[in-house]
This record gives sequence, structure tokens and C-alpha cells, in this order.
Amino acid sequence: MSQTVSPTPAPDTPDLTGLTPMHQLKTHQVAEIKYVDASHDDIARLKSMGICQGRRIQLIQAGDPLILKVVGVRIGVSARLAKRVYAEPCCSSGKKC
Repeated sequence: MSQTVSPTPAPDTPDLTGLTPMHQLKTHQVAEIKYVDASHDDIARLKSMGICQGRRIQLIQAGDPLILKVVGVRIGVSARLAKRVYAEPCCSSGKKC
């Protein structure tokens, strides 16, 4: 008799349930950044643009680069980097946008 075993995530794997990769946000959607899965250099690059955990962003235009509104300023972020940033859309969890 064989037994099915569910894969268990590694202890350091974050729970991404309810989070959306930044490049998949809808145009004009506001979201709060919850997790960045990138190299040290890419995290530093994102932080220098104001993109960090806890920050609210708004997707202005999809594409490559994405155009985001961060702290009242529009910036361009490559799709490669945007795929590594996970955010929680504000309105989906009952938060004010």
C-alpha cells in the first residue's frame, strides 16, 4: 500500500498565499509590498528606487519596463525585477486603497 505525502515547504520559504507578483497587478491597482525574492544586488537596486517591504505602490502602466508610482514619484522597473516582488493588493483584503 503506497502512501501519498504532501510536499512540505522549506522552513525559510515564505507563504505567498494571497500575494501577487508585481508584474501581474492590474493597471492603477494599489498594493503593499510584502516580500522580495531577489539577489542582494537586486534588493539594493529596488530599495534605491523606494521599493521595499511595507511600501505601497501603484501600477501605472504594465509592460517592460513597468511604470509604478512609489511615494508620489513615477519610476520604471524592469519586468525581470518586477517578477521577484510580491505584493498584496490593498482592496482585496479589505484595506483602504
